[in-house]
Amino acid sequence: MEITSFNPMIATTDYEATKAAYEALGFKQAHDIGLPNTDYHVIVMKNDKGFRLGIFAGPDFKPGMPNTYTWMNVRDFDATVALLKEHGYTTFTPERELDFLKVVSMKAPDGHILVVVYHKRKNDWE
Repeated sequence: MEITSFNPMIATTDYEATKAAYEALGFKQAHDIGLPNTDYHVIVMKNDKGFRLGIFAGPDFKPGMPNTYTWMNVRDFDATVALLKEHGYTTFTPERELDFLKVVSMKAPDGHILVVVYHKRKNDWE
């Protein structure tokens, strides 16, 4: 299993206010994940020191749920999900596959949420 990035992801019901707060702390939007044809909005922000964080807004987030997730990009999605299940993780949100990524949120035995993401590369879909 190869991890390609690992950063916090802030789940929010107020996307614009959360984004503005992190902009005030010196973070700038690095890219917009997009997620077309879904009710989700995810961006990645970065500061001048290279620290990254994601901001997530979507229908699965409700007040009172954990609101800081860890986002982990991997090279082998299926192997990573299988490994996490072997260690007691359960599916928290359904697996989704879009043209450019696969994603699933996994709940650790201690309740922490780990979002596993595989970004398809151009040679994966040609």
